[in-house]
Amino acid sequence: MHGRYNNIERLEKVALPTIKFYSLRELLGDLLSFTKLGIDESESCTFIEYVNIQEKKSHASIAVDTKETESKSSCIFYDCTYKCLTLSLFCPLDETGGVILGSLDAAISGRALTREEYVVSVRSYIEKDTDAGKQKRHEIYDWYEKYARWKQLNGRFDINDIVIKLINELKQVQPENIGNGTKKGGWVQLFNAAYLDEIQDFSYASIYLICNIAGTPNLRWIFAGDTAQMISPGCSFKFQGLKEVLLAVQPGIESKIKHVDKLEKNYRVTKDVLNVSNVRK
Repeated sequence: MHGRYNNIERLEKVALPTIKFYSLRELLGDLLSFTKLGIDESESCTFIEYVNIQEKKSHASIAVDTKETESKSSCIFYDCTYKCLTLSLFCPLDETGGVILGSLDAAISGRALTREEYVVSVRSYIEKDTDAGKQKRHEIYDWYEKYARWKQLNGRFDINDIVIKLINELKQVQPENIGNGTKKGGWVQLFNAAYLDEIQDFSYASIYLICNIAGTPNLRWIFAGDTAQMISPGCSFKFQGLKEVLLAVQPGIESKIKHVDKLEKNYRVTKDVLNVSNVRK
């Protein structure tokens, strides 16, 4: 992307604005360096890593514990791989990244949601008013607590933790510590504008962080995405949710964000290719 941008400037012989191209991880890495939090983004962990470690421990227990009954050994294995629950592996993953740590409520409070907050959260897609839904939410939070304890004991952080830590740090940096940044309501303005592509793969907490440090005074934000193309675990994006984030960053801008432009025409593939892909077998 950066190479294409430079080529446009060279071919068109025009001076273009200075733009820094980031992946989310690259941005978080630079922000960690700026804030001197002492965290290395490249060493961040994931929920999947935690599950894999627990599964390996489970296999080891089964292999060496020959005196235990088969049912008890199986119970250990199932407990570590979620087979004893009515949950898929990605359910706790999505709920942690999308709600418990990655929601707008978590971003504003600067911490993970408590069990009580999570059980009644409207952000989750899991039913909150049925017994089955409540049970599933409690099961998910049980696994979140296990994951959080594992991270704490091993001094590990995941991407969601890093976003929350940066939110807490950057919204209270004092003027003498921000270099060339300017202060806006307690937040450091590090960029004049922000363009977020593939917005559906960002958590609301990460969007909240970026919009508070980039282009906030003049609302210099551009977002583009497709909710049908979500690929990042822990994200369950909706454009209504994006509006709520922007209103939290800059209250009173309802009139500026009431309309979402939808691109209805597909320029990626021909109609014939789409027809073939939509044929039901």
